[in-house]
Amino acid sequence: MSRDAKPSFPPFNLGTYSGECLVDEVFDGDITVDNISGKCNVILESRHGSITITRKVEQWAQANLKAANTVTIGEGIEQHSIVQIIAGGDVTIAQAINQSSQATITSARGKIEIGVKVDNYSEAKLTAGTTVHIGQDIGQHSTAIITAQGDVTIDGNLNQQATVDVISLNGAISIGRMVKDNVIALLTAGKTVRIGEKITQHSKTTVLAQSDVTIGQKIDQYSAAEITSVEGSINIGQGLSGNSTARLVAVNGSVNIGGSVDRGSTVNWNAQSFNCLHDGGTINLKCNGHTTPLKTHHAARAHPANTVAGGQRC
Repeated sequence: MSRDAKPSFPPFNLGTYSGECLVDEVFDGDITVDNISGKCNVILESRHGSITITRKVEQWAQANLKAANTVTIGEGIEQHSIVQIIAGGDVTIAQAINQSSQATITSARGKIEIGVKVDNYSEAKLTAGTTVHIGQDIGQHSTAIITAQGDVTIDGNLNQQATVDVISLNGAISIGRMVKDNVIALLTAGKTVRIGEKITQHSKTTVLAQSDVTIGQKIDQYSAAEITSVEGSINIGQGLSGNSTARLVAVNGSVNIGGSVDRGSTVNWNAQSFNCLHDGGTINLKCNGHTTPLKTHHAARAHPANTVAGGQRC
């Protein structure tokens, strides 16, 4: 063996764990387990390799998996199970973190990929050295805390009454569809933040982005949004519905609202410029801690197009 050759360690296939069992094993090489089921508590470590669960961690099971390289679960984490994963490389769960389960997943140098969703009433804490991707939704009444060095992408919705805290230190955050009904969301990104559709009723959303923030459609009724873009602009495609509020700060860019700010809604803004096609609600420019009304719905009827230039900014 040459001096620079890496040592080779044999793989281990441990079969299936089921029933009420306690397993605590450490190996040097790759570990494969077919399935973990029943009220089994399985602790596995691969000091130099990867861990693969071919099928799933089933209901009520517990799994603590630590690997120098990747960790892969071929199907999902089932209901009422508790899973902790620490991996040097990528972590892949092909399907879902299912209803009422708990998952704490850390990838030191790789990505975290959840093929389908974090299901209803679940708790997920995901920390990735590169990116995090969830193929569908964060489910109803779930709690998700996500931290990544790179992009965080959730292809579907943040669903009803979920609590979601996402930090992308050096990348972008993308929510493919909606922040949906009574959600509490905190989104912090080193680049852009994008919500593909809208923030729906009774949700509270706080966004801090280094670059542009885009909401494809609207901020819906009875929702509250606080959005700050440090270097970019804020773009809301279809405006604000009745009784919603938005605080929009883009001191180095513009605030652009493509539709109406409906009667009963309020926008407080601070930016280089403000562009709103139709404003039936209340729009205030905030200067040095003081709020200055620019236009109410009475004036808006006379001037349906409203553009305030940077010269009127504090």
